[in-house]
Amino acid sequence: MSLFASDTKKQYETASEGVHKLEIVSIKEIKTQDDFGEHLKIQCLFLCLDQKDAKGDYVSIVQRFTKSLHEKAILRKFLAVTLGLKNVESLDLETLQYGTFDGVVTHTENRGRIWVNITAAIPGTLKSFSPSEREAKKAQNRKKSAQGNQQNKPSSVGQSVQDRETPKAAF
Repeated sequence: MSLFASDTKKQYETASEGVHKLEIVSIKEIKTQDDFGEHLKIQCLFLCLDQKDAKGDYVSIVQRFTKSLHEKAILRKFLAVTLGLKNVESLDLETLQYGTFDGVVTHTENRGRIWVNITAAIPGTLKSFSPSEREAKKAQNRKKSAQGNQQNKPSSVGQSVQDRETPKAAF
């Protein structure tokens, strides 16, 4: 039996340019590999709370940053300049999770692809949550995820892989 993998270049619906109500849904550390080796990155997932795709889900934006808060690092510039945060050198990124803000979304075209970026936040619109509120949001998301997984489970053991729906991942 042969196993083939290919790059399908799936097109996701992109957020439109302009001001959007954004929520920071996930901030996690990931490992990436390139010609120069393995790198640790911070991946942030944002949802546009005022725009939905054809399926009725919120349109998402993913941004990756090198895991560094050096004064020249893009992550630090994003936190300090774009979000307007103070004392970013000692910031716990998890405190931003589930925070909402009004942000300016722009598009950049490179190599035939459109890249969506958050270039600014409207001053004074960033709302973060206390640790207990963040835990409640996490529990709510786990419950939604579990309900989604229950709906996607096969109804019989003999059901073929093609007939099953795959659960949606956060990333």
